[in-house]
Amino acid sequence: MPCMVQISTTLVTAKSYDLRRTMSSLSSGRQDPTARANGQRFEFSLLTPSGAVTIQATPAPEQLQVQLDGAGAEWLVPHLGGLFGLNDIPTEFFPEHPVRALQSKRPGIHLIRVPVLFHRLVQIVLHQLVTWEEAAWAWQEMTRRYGMDAPGSSGLMTGPTPERLNGLAYFDLVDCGILPRQARLILRLAREARRIERVRQQGDDQLIAWLRKMPGIGDWTLRTLQGSCLADADAVVTGDYGLPHVACWFFKRQPRGTDAEMLELLEPYRGHRYRVLQLLMHAGVQAPRRGPKMRVRSWK
Repeated sequence: MPCMVQISTTLVTAKSYDLRRTMSSLSSGRQDPTARANGQRFEFSLLTPSGAVTIQATPAPEQLQVQLDGAGAEWLVPHLGGLFGLNDIPTEFFPEHPVRALQSKRPGIHLIRVPVLFHRLVQIVLHQLVTWEEAAWAWQEMTRRYGMDAPGSSGLMTGPTPERLNGLAYFDLVDCGILPRQARLILRLAREARRIERVRQQGDDQLIAWLRKMPGIGDWTLRTLQGSCLADADAVVTGDYGLPHVACWFFKRQPRGTDAEMLELLEPYRGHRYRVLQLLMHAGVQAPRRGPKMRVRSWK
């Protein structure tokens, strides 16, 4: 049985630091067993090479009070700055109008760098070709069936370990509401989980190049990973159903758009194009719908 380690530490933040928005990409809905917003506090679990850890972060004036519980606590400490986005400095971005107005309303959103990528990769794969609601439900169902209790008394769970997934067949995941193609890719990622982290140590570019060779992983998955987990402020997510419409509506009140049009509109912000898209999404910018909302599949 792994030992229980408890560590409390305080991190220095900017006055405007927004914990919940900064960490929002780690949560798959309000029912996510692995992450929870509790008032101003944000709680979540991670599976590190040294074991599972539960993280509780509570903001204070220009500070972040962090409590770590679990065998992975000591391993995680050197990575906390990146994990909470404190190595990212959004104030270095000086956008022109109209993005400037968005940034002034939400100046405290930072880009995070997740120290262990396996579970986040799985979550991103679950979002391929389905609605956000479907992906969130599938992650929640898979975790409840095959995850484990997170350390401490938070009541959270960790996502399934690669070893647990390696013992499953793809139809076990399909029964959780996961598309067969996604299920096979997740099992492939589980088999390669340790190698993913080893390749990452060689650098982000090497990791992205290696992942690109894996069947089922393309630009959308890679750019989403770079922006939401590797603090790449310029990762432009192409191949997304909604983002070109959002960008075209915001910049020129055109309700529909293409990747090419989105790239042209974002060109003046090169170096921070992912940050611009992130601001649009956090501001709730939505293009008018031409038809009914995409229907959520039923698998039961």
